[in-house]
Formats: sequence, C-alpha cells, structure tokens
Amino acid sequence: MDIFLERRKKLADLLPDGSVAVIHSANQKIRNGDTDYSFRQDSDFLYLTNFNEADAALVIEKKGSTIFHLLCAEKDEVREKWEGPRLGPENVTQLGFESGFKIDDLILKTTEFLEGADHLFCQNKSQKKIFFALTKGLNGKKINFDLNPKNIKSVDSLIHELRLLKSKEEIRIIQKACDISSSAHERAMKAVKPDMYEYQLEAEYLHEFMVNGAKECAYPSIVGGGENACILHYSKNTDLLKDGDLVLVDAGCEYKGYASDITRTFPVNGKFSSEQK
Repeated sequence: MDIFLERRKKLADLLPDGSVAVIHSANQKIRNGDTDYSFRQDSDFLYLTNFNEADAALVIEKKGSTIFHLLCAEKDEVREKWEGPRLGPENVTQLGFESGFKIDDLILKTTEFLEGADHLFCQNKSQKKIFFALTKGLNGKKINFDLNPKNIKSVDSLIHELRLLKSKEEIRIIQKACDISSSAHERAMKAVKPDMYEYQLEAEYLHEFMVNGAKECAYPSIVGGGENACILHYSKNTDLLKDGDLVLVDAGCEYKGYASDITRTFPVNGKFSSEQK
C-alpha cells in the first residue's frame, strides 16, 4: 500500500464515525510585487498527501465507509506556462484519492460532505475561517449538521500522534539531513577566517546543503560572531568576523521535508585561546 494512503487510513481510524476532516495545504505568499516567496508545503498536509502544490485541501469523509477527496487548483494553460505543470482535480486518482474537485468549491463541497455528519475536524489555524465561511456559504440553507463551534474539533493532535512514530524510511531521510548539516559545519570550520563577513560564512553552509540535494534551510541560519553570539535569535548575519573572536552558528538543512538542527561554536582564526577552551 502507498505510504501516504496508509497514513490517511490511519488518521481516518482515529476519527469517530460520522466525521468530516479538512486539512489545508500551505498558501503561496507574496514577497513583493509579482515575486513570491519560495513555496513550503504545510508539513501535516505533505505527510498525508505527498502533494506539493499550494491552495489545496484534503477532505476525509467518514460516514460508514471512508472516502478521501483532494481539492486543488484547476489546470491552467497560461499559468502552467509560467509556473510549471499542475496536477488538476481530474488527475488526483494518481495519488490514491477517490475523487478530486477544484479548490474554489471547498466550502460548497464541504457543505455537501457534512450532510448527515456529527463532527467536523480541521486544523487549529483554520477553525474560525472554516466556521465563518461555512456559515456564510450556507446562507440560510439547511443541512443535517449542527454547525456549532463545539462540533468543530482540532485534527492537529491526531495527526501529530501519528507523526510521533517514524518509519524506517523517515529515519533514513532524517539521518541524511543530519549528515548533510554535519558536512556543512565541517566545511564552515575549515573556511572561516578573520575579516570575512558572517553572511560569507553562511554561504558555505548554503553551498554544502544545495550540492547535497537539500535546497532549503530548516530555519533561518544564525551566524553570530563575537557579541552577536549572545543574541539568541540573531539573524542579520552582516557583521565582520574578527580575529580572536568565537563565532556561533546554528544552521541545519531540510531534506525531503525533514529538518536537521545543529549548533556549534568555533574560533574565527581556527584556534581556541586558553580562555575560550
């Protein structure tokens, strides 16, 4: 069985009968003008779907039998020419879903799925949004579901319970992320020297991450020389590294959606003083 379908089934097993669960993807965020930030999928959504497009939702409908729906962006020849291919609702069966719908119909379809249901599960981040959207979408229409905040429950804890136990493949991926980050720290320790800038040392990490298949950092890197090392979440990384100072680096890569996290402190000139030891 496909590992992602297996995960969806395990989540469905944790839901009481008469439930509908809605799990959203991440949304694309604008950086400035017509430029977007690099897209990072919602971790829970990715864990359950292996679907890496923005503006999508997984809906689990458990009323007697269980049906998995995926709602996503429609195929668009012009947008795809600029941004790359989309899966499209008509092709979601390739990922093991029984049915696909366009994401613009999420509230309409959720209203239909809730007919005869007793519970609505969704992520904490979207509970209020879904409640008000459903209230507005119904617009006086009667369905056999009590749309009351007490009947809208969090699905987060159920997903996170599943994610606590890592498979052998997940452990392998996490180890790979750690190995890449370890190599990056070793590279930086060899490259560091007085009068280079913190961001230049940061570049050594980014290089090692990317050449080993980790395109993204797991979090913004902290590269703090001298007094900057005492700033807990220092992230400017713009100061000059001085001879005789220590530099603290908190940096780790993300590999296939899994993070590593390593912090080390070492001398800028390559040699610890007796006091630094």
